Amino acid sequence: MNAVSNIWIEEGKKEGKKEGKKEGLLEKAREMVIEIEALKVKYNNVSQSISAFVQSIKDENILRNLLREVILSNDINEFQYRLKKIAV
Repeated sequence: MNAVSNIWIEEGKKEGKKEGKKEGLLEKAREMVIEIEALKVKYNNVSQSISAFVQSIKDENILRNLLREVILSNDINEFQYRLKKIAV
């Protein structure tokens, strides 16, 4: 291979690592909301629709805000209300 090809390959590897790291951070943030049991511990049960909605969120800041809302909400209905406000 020539030098240009090697440069492109290396850039592709770096970009792939960066994307993988970003996706890993998003997944970890989702886990903070659902899988680390913030919702389950506080509300004993999480509906499939809430779980699917959280899984669909791609913004780490929104996921962090959701964790905050889990902590601040008094019950699952209040959390669902807050979830709708954040999602808009």
